[in-house]
Amino acid sequence: MFLPTNFKIWRLVMFYLFVNACVLWLIPYLFFQDGKYQEALSKWEAALALAPDVPILHEQKAQILLEIGDTWNALKAATRASENLIFFNLVYLI
Repeated sequence: MFLPTNFKIWRLVMFYLFVNACVLWLIPYLFFQDGKYQEALSKWEAALALAPDVPILHEQKAQILLEIGDTWNALKAATRASENLIFFNLVYLI
């Protein structure tokens, strides 16, 4: 991943990724609300491929994995979400 040396640029890059992830989050969420869990999971995984450091995508993936009964992968996704959340908060504090 591209790592700028200037923290202001880094914050802008992270904000850009976050906004894109929120847009990517909407489509799978609609599938999730309709009970189409496998379609939602595939869309969340596509969103994670584009923005792997955005915590909300991992958190939503964990929820869908719990719904379909895959608790071990749900735990891994939730852990990744909490790790990325700490990272996001540190980036915005700098």
